[in-house]
Amino acid sequence: MYRGVYIALGLVFAVWLGGCARFGITADFSATKDELDMLKQTSGIEIKALKQGGVSYQKGVQILRSRFVDSSVQVELGQKDIAHSVIVLYISAQLTPSVAQKHSAQSLLFSPANISAHIGGVALEVVDYDRLRKGDYDFIEILQDFNIPTPTPSVNAQMVHYNISPFYYVASPGFLYFPLMASPFMIENPSTIAYAQEKRGALKVLLMNALRESSLSSDKAQGGFVVIKDKGIKHNGIMIVEVRIVGEVHRFAFRLEKLR
Repeated sequence: MYRGVYIALGLVFAVWLGGCARFGITADFSATKDELDMLKQTSGIEIKALKQGGVSYQKGVQILRSRFVDSSVQVELGQKDIAHSVIVLYISAQLTPSVAQKHSAQSLLFSPANISAHIGGVALEVVDYDRLRKGDYDFIEILQDFNIPTPTPSVNAQMVHYNISPFYYVASPGFLYFPLMASPFMIENPSTIAYAQEKRGALKVLLMNALRESSLSSDKAQGGFVVIKDKGIKHNGIMIVEVRIVGEVHRFAFRLEKLR
């Protein structure tokens, strides 16, 4: 009986570990023949059709570029692994000088709706602005990977390791009475508060720079951060990000591998 219970617990633990696997991500890779065949079967895409060219770097950030007749797109990746269940890319686009007159203003809008991502035939969610604003995401490390400092709260360094209890009334025993250190009215310690404040500050920075509806032109590029959820990433593989601009589809490939 106990043996069956242990086996069941072991299976649950193994599934939990598999679901918690952390993946590394890079844009700098050369695909194997098996990966090329799998990519073509699941997505109908051939690597040779990708126009991203080589990877360039700026202060550790990987940069990919794609250029077609009417538009060009640049994608930037700061992460080295998938942290906090999201992949964050900075995606910008620009039109060529001759294209603006050929399309309506509506078709020239650029937003997360122009972007999709998938791996092994499984679509990944691109999070829109409203869901980002209402979500509980931690972008501290990711912004730092992009060399963007996150706002840090001003907390007295001498108080970081102490619980601070506000003045409160302790009722007579038997009515709303708690031992001093177990009181529900005690606030969290300053280091926890500092982290929560920095987390909110990082979210504000990302929201200020997130990709939202913008009119494209040939004068300058428009872009912003795009957040992709990692739900659906179960195995090593190639993630394809597609950016659709005025009928042209720019595709970018990223290798995902489980970290040991």
